[in-house]
Amino acid sequence: MTVKDFYAEIGGDYGDAVKRLMNDSLIYRFIMKFPDDKSFDMLKTALQKKDLEAAFSAAHTLKGVTLNLAFNKLSAASLKLTDALRSQNRADYSFEDFNSMFSEVQKEYTVVCSALEKTAV
Repeated sequence: MTVKDFYAEIGGDYGDAVKRLMNDSLIYRFIMKFPDDKSFDMLKTALQKKDLEAAFSAAHTLKGVTLNLAFNKLSAASLKLTDALRSQNRADYSFEDFNSMFSEVQKEYTVVCSALEKTAV
């Protein structure tokens, strides 16, 4: 699948990616590095350990990476979890809420990684 098709499949914003990165070759280079980013794994581990400070840091990093790559659905899910994990907001949520939000992040992360396996320049 093409880079443009990849963005359509993941609910991303191809036009925004082109504005930031200029061409499909450069976009491809950056999106193919995405699975090497450790923030998703760090988020998962932090939530398993109930380390909300580390979870916030990892979610915030994942949000930033996915916003820059215009992975809209994944960045929206990451943003929701990041906001909930902010120290001033944590009391408004239960750990079950955090896990539920993480499930949405995980679902969208899986969509992105699956689509990447089928993408070529």
